[in-house]
Amino acid sequence: MDQYGYTKEEAELIVKTIDLLNTYCECAFDNKYARIAFTYGVLSSLCINYDAKRWRLTTGQPFESVSIFYLRMLGLSEQEVTDLQVLLNLQHADFTYDKLREEGIDIDNSSFKDETYTKIKERAKDKNNDFAHSIVQIAAFAHGDNMYEEHIIDLGRWAVDLFNSPINSNFSFSYTDFEISFKGDIDSGRYSESDFQSDIDAINIYHRMVENDDIGLDVFSEYYSDVENDSKQRAIEFFEIMGNGYADIGILNTAEVIEKETYGSEYIQQGNDTDVEKAKSIFIQWILSIYEGVDYEFPN
Repeated sequence: MDQYGYTKEEAELIVKTIDLLNTYCECAFDNKYARIAFTYGVLSSLCINYDAKRWRLTTGQPFESVSIFYLRMLGLSEQEVTDLQVLLNLQHADFTYDKLREEGIDIDNSSFKDETYTKIKERAKDKNNDFAHSIVQIAAFAHGDNMYEEHIIDLGRWAVDLFNSPINSNFSFSYTDFEISFKGDIDSGRYSESDFQSDIDAINIYHRMVENDDIGLDVFSEYYSDVENDSKQRAIEFFEIMGNGYADIGILNTAEVIEKETYGSEYIQQGNDTDVEKAKSIFIQWILSIYEGVDYEFPN
């Protein structure tokens, strides 16, 4: 968890939480997609920015209050739940303590009451890694796959998928997994290098979870170890996923995805068409520079 800037004590709490959730999931669910969706949905719902209706529709995650109930039921103390809320939120964004209090997070009685976003980012091996940003996407990917693999009816997610269908596609397929990820950042005009990196990491880590039938934090550790050993790994892995095993095809498919207009992309667009084209160009240049192993100065 040092990739995210967590101390040993902080990481131990997150590991303990995920281990408890995984143990529960082994008994409660009979497939890996449901286990992934529940584990990371519960965690992401503790983040202020992701405890929202649109994310609940997309991920199937519980309300924050329900997630807290599960965590307490599984053995976390009230203190540990508060600490977990503090850690997930302060690693994700530069929230003030007043904002945390306003959201019902008892920062004053947290074991990590002196922790800040800045301190966490300074400790991180890579300041662009955003844990909450990645896990909410992992939960969403898994929830969608669980629906379609297990033929589960979820009208909320079904509506989201219709909304993210390409225009003139007769709703035959959906780009939800892309619109909640890198494509959504591009289409909305709200993006940063941290956003793009967390998007790509979420896709890669989720793919590893599914391939290895392993939903624990060791998947994160192994992934970041590989990225650290080979700076091109992040992009290679992403393009291979996008190309069903072939990176060169993945590059073409990625370019096609970001060009596709969906009902959702038109709705979330904040800038003009020129801004969107600029965002597309920045993303492609950024990911290709990683793939080719060359430096790229991400625009401010």
